[in-house]
Amino acid sequence: MADNSGSDEVGQNATRLRGVGVTAVGMAWARAAESQRPDRLFDDPIAVAIVERGRPELATLLSQAELPHAEEVGVERAPFDEQTATAFVEYAAVRTRYFDDCLSEACAAGCRQVVILAAGMDARAFRLPWPAETRLYELDQPDVLAYKEAMVTTMGVLPRCERRTVAADLTADWAAALRASGFQEGQHTAWLAEGLLSYLITKDNNALVSTARRLSGPGSMLALEVISASAIRNGPLAATAERIASFGAPWRSGVDDPAGWLAGHGWRARVDDPFDVAVGYGRQLTGWPGAGPTDEPTRWLVTATRDSELRPSP
Repeated sequence: MADNSGSDEVGQNATRLRGVGVTAVGMAWARAAESQRPDRLFDDPIAVAIVERGRPELATLLSQAELPHAEEVGVERAPFDEQTATAFVEYAAVRTRYFDDCLSEACAAGCRQVVILAAGMDARAFRLPWPAETRLYELDQPDVLAYKEAMVTTMGVLPRCERRTVAADLTADWAAALRASGFQEGQHTAWLAEGLLSYLITKDNNALVSTARRLSGPGSMLALEVISASAIRNGPLAATAERIASFGAPWRSGVDDPAGWLAGHGWRARVDDPFDVAVGYGRQLTGWPGAGPTDEPTRWLVTATRDSELRPSP
């Protein structure tokens, strides 16, 4: 008889996920879909395993019964229609590869300390070719970390770097928890905040990027996704924001000038339009606002370098 104990543990953890934790599973689903393509931009076997082994529990999580206020935003059995789901998978693939490249470039420049904020189901510790002596920290809520640990334990996979998980609330003093786990303040560090900022209020986002700068040494890098505040409020992302809120994980903030905002917190930013990034990977983004070359941008992929001095916001 097959041993289903690992699968059962994953399922039990899945049913405890709520809010932003559910979106982490949704991202794993998108990465699993990309991993099945012959022309895939990356290969994420952990994401594939999450979908394959936790399919019944994921179906329950995505059903109307598990979505608070679903009826208020017109959600039926599925929170997204097929076109929206396809657009999400396409964008998630481009975003994932973009940040893969950001971290790889940082390590090629000598970085050996990496921090992934709100790591979710991120499998980069297991799938990227990290240089020797790289130490990677994954910060997230305890239930999200427990879900992923059950999965990687069941799979028997090992990280390709020194990996440390840190249970932390990113709206509280997460820096203390990070230091307690061995983080070396003042070292060359690569930070990643992928799909995080919009779930935090503006005050917490300001604190997050300022704290990352304070903890970082010269040459440190911050990679992040920024969603337009105006697009969420009354623009083309308003309907998407309502759908996401049905998971119990509403978008709480956005930024309309990423470079100016980051400059005020000590980071020099390069701001990339996802449409242009996709073309560079031989892909086209379709079916979501901001995808076309003539559309107003609704979100950006950003790579920032720690500035030598703080500059006032414009």
